[in-house]
Amino acid sequence: VALPPDHRLATLGTIAVHDLDGEAVLVVDRTDAPHAHDDIAAYCATHGVHPRWINHGATQIERVLDMVAVGSGIGWMNTWQVERYALTRGDIAIRPLTPIELHDEFRVAWRVGDTSPATAVCVRVILETCGT
Repeated sequence: VALPPDHRLATLGTIAVHDLDGEAVLVVDRTDAPHAHDDIAAYCATHGVHPRWINHGATQIERVLDMVAVGSGIGWMNTWQVERYALTRGDIAIRPLTPIELHDEFRVAWRVGDTSPATAVCVRVILETCGT
């Protein structure tokens, strides 16, 4: 999760899902990303956690991080988003959330019978990076 650096939870090394109970948590509006919205809400509900949801229409993670930096709420991030966008920002604190139960689902498709070496390399790299 992404937090304003002066947030009380930013002093913790890891955020437990129960720490989010009652906190302002940014969640993408359901009309913009229904699966992500529903997965996040279900994850919290499964653990009996009831954040104060702050719905937003930002579909770019940079805008979510900007909202976190100004204190609008706690941002929900995937590991790859943290690695790509958040680690260089000094205006937010990044903490892992436990338990880890949500995973992104990636699918790879290519033309049947495609024997291109470039396609083979691309598929191999994706599978090695994301798992099989």
